[in-house]
Amino acid sequence: MIEAIKVIGARGRVGAAVAARLAERGLRLDDPAPDLVLLCVPDRAIPDVAREVEPGPWVAHVSGATPLAALAPHERRFGVHPLQTFTSRRGPEQLDGAWAAVTAESMEARAVGRWLAELLGLQPFDLDDGRRALYHAGAAIASNYVVTLRRAGGSLLEAAGAPPEGLDPLMRRTIDNDFELTGPIDRGDWETVDRHLAVIRAERPELEPMYSALADLTASQAGRTRRSTSAGLPGEGRRPAVTRTIAAVRALLAPRRAGRVALVPTMGALHDGHLALLRAAREAADTVVMSLFVNPSQFGDDADLASYPRDEEHDLEQAAAVGVDVVFAPTVDEMYPPGFQTWVDVTELGAVLEGEHRPGHFRGVATVCLKLFTIVRPDLVFFGQKDAQQVEVLRRMIHDLALETELHVVPTVRDADGLALSSRNAALDPEERRRAGALPRALRTRDPGRARAILDDAGLEVDYVEVAPFDPPVLAGAVRVGSTRLIDNVPLEEAT
Repeated sequence: MIEAIKVIGARGRVGAAVAARLAERGLRLDDPAPDLVLLCVPDRAIPDVAREVEPGPWVAHVSGATPLAALAPHERRFGVHPLQTFTSRRGPEQLDGAWAAVTAESMEARAVGRWLAELLGLQPFDLDDGRRALYHAGAAIASNYVVTLRRAGGSLLEAAGAPPEGLDPLMRRTIDNDFELTGPIDRGDWETVDRHLAVIRAERPELEPMYSALADLTASQAGRTRRSTSAGLPGEGRRPAVTRTIAAVRALLAPRRAGRVALVPTMGALHDGHLALLRAAREAADTVVMSLFVNPSQFGDDADLASYPRDEEHDLEQAAAVGVDVVFAPTVDEMYPPGFQTWVDVTELGAVLEGEHRPGHFRGVATVCLKLFTIVRPDLVFFGQKDAQQVEVLRRMIHDLALETELHVVPTVRDADGLALSSRNAALDPEERRRAGALPRALRTRDPGRARAILDDAGLEVDYVEVAPFDPPVLAGAVRVGSTRLIDNVPLEEAT
């Protein structure tokens, strides 16, 4: 017969309630030779605490997640897990009527465990120790994750100007109503679900995966098939989720990691060249992320940075049209916080051609791309052949730093006159545009001397025109047409 129980951890939330109830029942709690030692300690501490207990009495824990093996070396052992959440603000009444999982390895241990559960005011049931993780996952959903849901729902109410605490009676009534399902999914109102998703995507994009997953699961529980009333959802036409912070984009991508994630870095001012990259990414990946960030560290001229075209709304419309899922549009301070001083320098490849004429340019490119790669953790990244040296610099960085991402290169997209698409083309007046057509004509000769002659005849200021030993080798050129600088290249053979 058990008359003395030692509670280890009697000052904790569970231990305090258990000790108080045992005291109410007349058990001795300060006996130096207890019949039972009950461990009410954090799960990770159970093995160490159990080893310190002298063999002899029964030893038990109140953990839902910890297997009985953690009570070694004791053989007279069992577990009693109150299926309840506890607070230090209340007493033993928290135990009243709660269920309790009893895990044991012998009939005797099971009998002692059930006796203890009933003594505490609990309703015992038997649990196989090997099924403990599944059981505890269910318990976590019904308790810990409800806290997360309450906070997430409360944050949306707060953003709407409503009191978050208004949810509390609603949640209690849901329980009082025996969890009867009501609401838009129960009645098949998918228009409302889509409106929810649209506003969450705009206001709190990090919550979209959670809401979408809950909607799918609820539809399944209700025996309904979820459908979308929004054109192109999911896929083309769906407005992408826009995130501004590193934490938000990581949270948004976390549940998508089972599939392939593609990243297309851009500085905005999207044109058909960018869209070709995004379409290639859409075909290759389950999730397409487009970064939208005018990177100041790759500009050597403040005036050039200030004049770079920016039209986020247009870019988001274009991204939606080709099925981009997530747009990461950080601020400069988000990418380069105060005190930032870490840079990536691909020394040799970054010092020739563009690197010679734009010192520091590729240091800025490599640094921002590496940071984007570590933030997004893409399986695939997509860049255009038009920026052949940039591709080569990033290929070398990926190889040298053993980054786990595949670099895909998409052929250059050109206008009808042969000029490679570029955000800078918009700065050309009609006469400059006509003269700029000499650049692709010159490069098509695939001969540096002949190309130089064509550029000189057109009156263009040439920074360079030469063969670059990239993969594939290219004839690359950079010219100035008025105040606008243009680059282009033509592959001389197939890439290896």
